[in-house]
Amino acid sequence: MEKLYSHGFPVPYDILLPQADLTLFTNFSTWPTLRTNSVMTVVHDLTYINYPEVVERKNLAHLRRVVPCSITRADTIITVSESMKKEICNVFAIRDDKVIVTRIPPSPEFSIKSNKDVHSIYRIPAGKYFLFVSNLEPRKNLKVLIKAYRLLPVSIRNTYSLVIAGGKGWKFEETQALIDEPLDVGTVCQVGFVDQSDLPALFQKASLFVMPSLYEGFGMPIVEALASGCKVVASDIPVFTNRAEELSTMLIHTMKATLRLKLFTPSKHPLTITRYASI
Repeated sequence: MEKLYSHGFPVPYDILLPQADLTLFTNFSTWPTLRTNSVMTVVHDLTYINYPEVVERKNLAHLRRVVPCSITRADTIITVSESMKKEICNVFAIRDDKVIVTRIPPSPEFSIKSNKDVHSIYRIPAGKYFLFVSNLEPRKNLKVLIKAYRLLPVSIRNTYSLVIAGGKGWKFEETQALIDEPLDVGTVCQVGFVDQSDLPALFQKASLFVMPSLYEGFGMPIVEALASGCKVVASDIPVFTNRAEELSTMLIHTMKATLRLKLFTPSKHPLTITRYASI
């Protein structure tokens, strides 16, 4: 059916199914329907429009082809933040009552104290650490965080490791090369994929969670970090700045050639350290 659709033969996906009141498509694409009264589709973000250079070529072509049609075909659009709702309405010139925002809550496990020894499980150096959680891909902007960590004072790098959790995504090679560069002081510890059941402990034991993304539709790791009681530094992008008061985040201001990264110690009166890293 997908091949027929890609070759210009939009066969209704439900042609052999019974009549339905509602059909929900969960990932951008909306197929033609014949036996449903209403169609809803989920649009998580518009990375392919705002940062096409960080989207894999085949996926980029697919999204450019199907998303505009899906937006038009759907009776209702579901998205994950007010920022995304505004963006979808502006880009596709649709009325705002067609778009519903459904925020994603963190799992209850993140607010329950975990006694798991993640230092031993994932071979994290003893002591405190800053944490990054995501797949390695250009949109996550991890290279800038690593460069900023390398420019922190020796005393800070001696105290805090930088722990990177997540699998290798699309176009990860440049980021991986930077991770692998030796450090004279401090540690960049790559732990790879982390089991979902271990994430609460990983966040709870972190001194700071950093999310320097170029673009996000929601930013679930921030919500999970805050639910775990972990302080957060996030990039200065609309989805975070529009929710800054709600999320209680410190913001990284990203400019064309520099990143201002504020890292602070977990104390009653945080110590703010400003350093610059070239992108």
